[in-house]
Amino acid sequence: MKLFIILNILLVCTFVKCQLPKTLYANFIPYGVDSSCTTNQVIGLGYSFQANNCFYNIAHNGLTQKESSFLVIVDALRVGVAQFDNYNNNSCTGSFVNANSFKNGSCVQTPPFITFNGSVNSYPLSSQYSLVTISDSPLLFPNTQVYSQFDNGGYNGCGSSSSSSTNSDSNSDSGDNSNSDNSSYLYYTTYSTNGLKFSSNDSSDPNSLTIECTNGNAMVLVCKDGDNSSSLSSSSSCIQQDVTMPCTPGDDTFNEVFCTPN
Repeated sequence: MKLFIILNILLVCTFVKCQLPKTLYANFIPYGVDSSCTTNQVIGLGYSFQANNCFYNIAHNGLTQKESSFLVIVDALRVGVAQFDNYNNNSCTGSFVNANSFKNGSCVQTPPFITFNGSVNSYPLSSQYSLVTISDSPLLFPNTQVYSQFDNGGYNGCGSSSSSSTNSDSNSDSGDNSNSDNSSYLYYTTYSTNGLKFSSNDSSDPNSLTIECTNGNAMVLVCKDGDNSSSLSSSSSCIQQDVTMPCTPGDDTFNEVFCTPN
């Protein structure tokens, strides 16, 4: 019965525009392997989606969802997520892979918006838990590397998203709204905590990438040939790259990569 209700809500929002402000955001705040989301330490890969949209090719610093698209809605203080078996269009039509409804403030296993093989400080993080919150502006956290995609660029390209952040111990249902005039143009943002390492799932290309925020700059440490090093000085097969990206136009979007202040 519960699944039937969820599917009906999602189908209505697919074909009829939901009567909720588009400036609501569904946030998945990462808490690593903590299934209670009570450690007060944000760890892993986080997401903030502008509600009532279909998301496809969700990306973060070289990682891209290549199998599914996701319909994310907000209704009655719940976040609904439906996963579809297509990824290269924004219609979210076809067969459901699964559908879930999450209560605002609940701790859940993060939906597979991006599938990755990761670790923090050598601790495996192939799956993670997230605190689900609803806010009127996207939530950002200190010392995280952020990838933002804007659906139409707004009045100032990417607005001022790099200036917004909130405290990592926030469990409220609304975040920093200092950027509300421009935040409505933000399609989604993904962010990773400092030190998060992504390992390749391809045995023929065993590279790893570690997220770093160095002096406020968005950096990555790329190690090749299966090197498990976590610092540039410990291995000659690792290179450090600056991946900071100012507001840059894409096909129909603007994109931005930056690190939030400590």
